[in-house]
Amino acid sequence: MIYNCSVSSTVTVPVSYNGTRVATLYNRYSHYCNANWGRAQLTTAGYDAHDSFLVEISTTDSLNKSEIMCFPGPSNTGGTMEGCTGTYAGNQAAYCDMVDGTHVTSAFIQVFDSSGNLITSAFADQ
Repeated sequence: MIYNCSVSSTVTVPVSYNGTRVATLYNRYSHYCNANWGRAQLTTAGYDAHDSFLVEISTTDSLNKSEIMCFPGPSNTGGTMEGCTGTYAGNQAAYCDMVDGTHVTSAFIQVFDSSGNLITSAFADQ
């Protein structure tokens, strides 16, 4: 992951279940680093319901290879494919590692209830 990359643009998507906003998904881009990353956070309602989530970002890089990064998952591996290793239920924002920002990227969130059942998902393309 490259640090000190300032955000040039963000696509923000509210994530709802049964009419209640449970999380927010962000697809962030840094022109300076030519990189995108996914960011997500539970709302107070999602946190209070003991929901959890995973956030992923994917793209085809400048060499036409697939890149997928996920949180929670391994971090800073140097690989182009980092799979998820569970879900996150904290009240702080969570970020996945960066991908090449040359082409369109897609941030993705899956939200799970306290029993581990998938309740909703959303995409944010940029």
